[in-house]
Amino acid sequence: MNIWVIQTSEPLPWLDKSVRYWRSSLLTEELLKRGNEVVYWAPTFEHHTKKCFAHLPSVIFPKEGLEIQLMHGRKYKKHVSFARLLSHHSVAREFKKQAVLEPNPDVVICALPNLQIAEAVVNYGKATGVPVIIDVQDPWPDVYLNAVPTFMRPIFKWLIYSEFRRASRICKGATALVGISNSYLDWALKNAGRVANKYDFVAVLGYQRCPVGSGENKSDYSDKLLAVFAGGFGVSYDLKSLVDCAGLLHSEKCESIHIVLAGFAEKESELKKRAGSFPNIEFAGRLSSKELRELYEKADVGLCAYNTNATQSLPYKPFEYMAAGLPLLSSLSGELAEMIDKERIGLQYTAGDAVSLARQLRYLSENRDECTAMGMRAKNLFERRFRSDIIYPPFADMVEKIAREARK
Repeated sequence: MNIWVIQTSEPLPWLDKSVRYWRSSLLTEELLKRGNEVVYWAPTFEHHTKKCFAHLPSVIFPKEGLEIQLMHGRKYKKHVSFARLLSHHSVAREFKKQAVLEPNPDVVICALPNLQIAEAVVNYGKATGVPVIIDVQDPWPDVYLNAVPTFMRPIFKWLIYSEFRRASRICKGATALVGISNSYLDWALKNAGRVANKYDFVAVLGYQRCPVGSGENKSDYSDKLLAVFAGGFGVSYDLKSLVDCAGLLHSEKCESIHIVLAGFAEKESELKKRAGSFPNIEFAGRLSSKELRELYEKADVGLCAYNTNATQSLPYKPFEYMAAGLPLLSSLSGELAEMIDKERIGLQYTAGDAVSLARQLRYLSENRDECTAMGMRAKNLFERRFRSDIIYPPFADMVEKIAREARK
C-alpha cells in the first residue's frame, strides 16, 4: 500500500539520529515493516528545536520504502504564538500545491494539532476519494485558551470562533477518528456530531522500551529523593509551583529532596530568577536521549506538572517515566489520575499548589519502600500495556483495514 503520514510537530529521527521516535514515526516504522510504502509529510522547520532541516521544499529518501516530503514552513520562536499559526498556514498551502503532483495514496493519516493542514488533508480526501484518518494528539483550538488569562477566555474564544468551526469541519470530514485517550476521542466525536463508527478507536501514545542501566549513577543522589521533570517548558506546564515547592522545602530545612528540571523554554531565565539560590533545585537544560536516560537512572520520581487548565489527558510524559521505572507525582485530573489511583503507581497533588506538592514529596521521601514499589508497579504496567511495540501494530492493522475497505 501507499500510505501518507502527515505530522508537523514531531522531530524526524531519520534525519536527526539524536532524537527518539515519536508517535507518527513509530507508526511509520510499523507500516514500513509490513512492506508498505510511506510518504511522510513534514515542515522544513522543526517545531521543538526551532531549526530548519532545509530552506526549500525538498524530497528525501532516508531508507527503503520511505519518502520524506519537506514542505516550506515559516520560522517561529514560541510554541503558542501568532507566528506559529502563520507557519501552519504556509505549510497547508505547500501541502495543497505538492499533494496534487503525487500519485493518490491508499489512505492518509494526519495528526492534529495543526488545524490548517488537517483541513487541507480532509478536503484532499473528499476531492480524491482517499480515506482520511485524523489522529487527535492535542485538542486544538481548545488549547489556545490556555494562552490567555481566565477572565479573557470567553472573549478570546469568540475571537477565534472560526478555528472551532474549522475543528468541527475536520472531524466531520474524517473517515476515522483516533484519540490518544478516551477523552480525546470523545472530544473528536463531539466535534463531528456523531457516535463512534467501526473505524474510530483509541491508541495511547505509549513509549519505547528504555535500555536497562547499570544503576551506577544512583550514587550521585543516594541520600536524597530525586524528583525529575523533563520536557518542554510550555504554557500547559506549571513549573512555577516546582520552584516554589523547592523554596518551601528549603525554608523548612528539608534537605532530603532534590528537584531537577530538564528542558528549555523562553521562560527558563524567569524560572531561574524565581529559584534564586535555592540549593535543592537545578536546571539541567536540554538533554540528549542518552543524558536523559542517565538522569532517569538517578531519579526516584517523575513529575507530571501541569497547570489547572491543561488539556492533556494521557501525554507522553507519564509513559516515559513509567518506562524508566519511576512512580508518578501528577497534577493532571481525569484518565491519568484514575490510572495512578487504580494501579497504585504514584500520587496526585493539586495543580498550582506548591504546599500540596511539597507534602507529597515529603511523603515519598519518608516512605522510600513504598516509593520503590510504586515505581516497580509503574514499570510492570508499562511492560504489559504501554510499550510502543504493543500499541502500534493494532494501529497499523486499522490503517490497513481502512485502506483495503475503501477500495471495495
